[in-house]
Amino acid sequence: MKKITALIASLILALGICIIPASAAGTGKITATNAAGKQGDTVTVDVGIASNPGLITFRISVSYDSDLELTGVSDSKLLSGWTTPSPTISSPYTLRWADSLSTTNNSANGKIVTLSFKIKDGAAVGNKTVTVKFIESRGADGGKNTFSDATATVSVTCRSHSYGSWAKVNDGSHKRTCSACGHEETGSHIWNGGTVTKPATCKEAGNRKYTCTACGAEKNETIPKGTTHSWGSFKVTKQPTCTAPGTQTRTCSVCGTTDTATVNATGHSMGSWTTTKAPTCTAAGEQTRSCSKCSHKETKTVNALGHSFSSPTVTKQPTCTSAGEETGKCTRCGATTSQSIAPTGHSFGAWYDDTAATCTEGGIMKRVCTKCNAAETRSTDALGHDFENPTIVKEATISEPGLKEGKCRRCGETTSEVIPCSAKDPATGTEFSADEGVFSAGTELKVEETAKDDPTFESVKNILKDVSGEFKLYSISATLNGSGVQPNGKVKVKFAVPEGYGSNISVNVINADGTYRMVDSILSEDGSFITAELDTLGSIAICKLGASAGNDGSSDSSTNQPAGTSSQPDSKVKSGSYTWLIVLIVIVVVAAAGVGIFFVMKKKKA
Repeated sequence: MKKITALIASLILALGICIIPASAAGTGKITATNAAGKQGDTVTVDVGIASNPGLITFRISVSYDSDLELTGVSDSKLLSGWTTPSPTISSPYTLRWADSLSTTNNSANGKIVTLSFKIKDGAAVGNKTVTVKFIESRGADGGKNTFSDATATVSVTCRSHSYGSWAKVNDGSHKRTCSACGHEETGSHIWNGGTVTKPATCKEAGNRKYTCTACGAEKNETIPKGTTHSWGSFKVTKQPTCTAPGTQTRTCSVCGTTDTATVNATGHSMGSWTTTKAPTCTAAGEQTRSCSKCSHKETKTVNALGHSFSSPTVTKQPTCTSAGEETGKCTRCGATTSQSIAPTGHSFGAWYDDTAATCTEGGIMKRVCTKCNAAETRSTDALGHDFENPTIVKEATISEPGLKEGKCRRCGETTSEVIPCSAKDPATGTEFSADEGVFSAGTELKVEETAKDDPTFESVKNILKDVSGEFKLYSISATLNGSGVQPNGKVKVKFAVPEGYGSNISVNVINADGTYRMVDSILSEDGSFITAELDTLGSIAICKLGASAGNDGSSDSSTNQPAGTSSQPDSKVKSGSYTWLIVLIVIVVVAAAGVGIFFVMKKKKA
């Protein structure tokens, strides 16, 4: 039953469609573009549609002037169903688009086809017509559309113009005309260099005439009046004097303009100097001269001559400590003068022992002046004992001082000398010294160098990565009755400087918590030993400063430091402290930024 009902409904729908009347179609517009060219050129005309009411078929015809030849047709693909054949192109030419099976209208506007025309070689000059006529068009509903026709113009000019002579148009341009097509070409005048028809003078302006080399047009240009005069000779109108200037005048022969100039003063013409008052040893003289042209006179002073003393005579001899005197007489005026002679000073002989020094008491040395017998003395230090072959009575240890005795070669006195507490490690050559009481009696010291393949060495290398990549690591221990002990005070430890370390080195104590500290140290003059003061014993690193770390703790560079300088100790620096410092700085910056943003937002809200 359902199938029958559906069939009846379909028949009713089909009948309804059949009896719907055809819809009314719209009106569109055909467009065509103009073109221009010379004889023999190929030009294009674009044909398009506008105000498209909607279509599925479209047909037009193209008619064109006999001086044109249709050489090509190119579909723009704007419309579907291009069916126009192309083998034979003749006027009128029909173009057709048909998409008959389409149920949807094409309402596009724009270029639908491009027509290519060749302008025939023998084409007459002028405008040629291309006419596009509408034939038929319908929409998807079967309704017919209407389109207006269109006309395009193809302007034809000569391939090679035959121009006549240039003729003046105005003061700025000229033109010439093609005898074949009447085409006009214009251009600007081409002026020659000009000819002066009237020269300019200082009295009147002149004139220069220019001629166009193409059409013969002329133009005149005024030459400004000149500023250069034709001067005659200067004539003195007022004579100059020694001190006052004169004047002179000249006249232009063209315009009569006069020019006055100054004549410089001549200046004095002075004669020779004449002495009017002679100078003496103590009084100045005077000289005078006069101008030969005027009454001007000049006077100058002549300096006093000064005394001319003869060779001086010693009137009092100087001594070692007192001054002498000498007297001279002027050869011109007889005046006398005296001057002091400096004391001669002592002339001492060699120093000699006046009282000889002994081993325990100082002496006195003396020297005497060879001229006046004045004497000088000086004290000398006691000689000190010169012991012969001192004998060590008791060897020093790190906990107890030693003793040595000897007999003086000079005085025969027997004396003894305390040897400070000290010890030396035979394996490494490391030397120790300390005050009595720093270590208990019976304490033994031991020094061991840590090998590079030892895990401890690798751990210390990581601790010292910011200090040095090259170092020697020693383990120093003190034992008493089999138990490890630490010193009760400072211990001086003298290490041999590793070969190649130079002078820029430091001594560092490696702490048990994975930190290090640099201790005071002094480098020997020859750079072979470095001595450090330690208050604790354990792992000690001798570091080459400024060295970059290698895979095995070796270095490739070093910075030298003068011998005898001491390395300055740093405060404790924990391994990885720089990383934590950077993290702390970042946290502080972020916190500060957050506080700043909070207050800004609060201020804006307020």
